[in-house]
Amino acid sequence: MTHYEALGVPPDASPEEIKKAYKRMARKHHPDRGGDGKAMVAVNKAYDCLSDPEKRSYYDAHGQQSEKPKDSFESRAMQTLYQILMQIAAQAPVEDDFVECCRQNLVNNI
Repeated sequence: MTHYEALGVPPDASPEEIKKAYKRMARKHHPDRGGDGKAMVAVNKAYDCLSDPEKRSYYDAHGQQSEKPKDSFESRAMQTLYQILMQIAAQAPVEDDFVECCRQNLVNNI
């Protein structure tokens, strides 16, 4: 189940629609009102993700993995690689082979 399904909203829902849906689903699933505790956990997790623009953007791009890795080696390596590739792309003339340009820059920077 996606976060959007947990709240019963479409992926293009506005922040206001998400907030309304959260309140509606929280009333429905809250254990103190006879609801399902597991469903309430899913609703809370969905709202936590979708109510934060940065988390929502990451979730939309990466699916069920709703939180960015905090400061893992992999995330730092990907950020570094992305920065290197963007620098190379900015320097590469349009007519050059981008892959060859990347290879040369990486070899020269190692």
